[in-house]
Amino acid sequence: MTTPHPNKAAIVHDYKASFVFCRQGQHRWPPPSTWHWRVTLGLRRKPVEYRLDLVCETCGTVAKDVIDAHTGEKRRSYSWPEGYRIPSEADVSRTDLRLEMLHRIEGAAEVVEKKKAAGQ
Repeated sequence: MTTPHPNKAAIVHDYKASFVFCRQGQHRWPPPSTWHWRVTLGLRRKPVEYRLDLVCETCGTVAKDVIDAHTGEKRRSYSWPEGYRIPSEADVSRTDLRLEMLHRIEGAAEVVEKKKAAGQ
């Protein structure tokens, strides 16, 4: 049996809300109608590759796509905002983040109910 990271609970609890939602679910990329492709031209000014950077509207993660103009092969790399990356040794899973999200939703619902009860 593996021993949990000593700070795992604190890491999950203190994790920024927008990061929790994206890490446990998926990023919210802008709609295709707003995408701006950049074309890299080769010899004879023919397209060699197409590049697209997508910025998540929730957390700010950047997905960098490159599509080969000849083969259609796609590569994707990411750039993450400060604080997004969780140390691998913390062993935080999507399930951990999903449970944290539910905990936060339940906490927010309790606050709303208390305000309603108080007439606010």
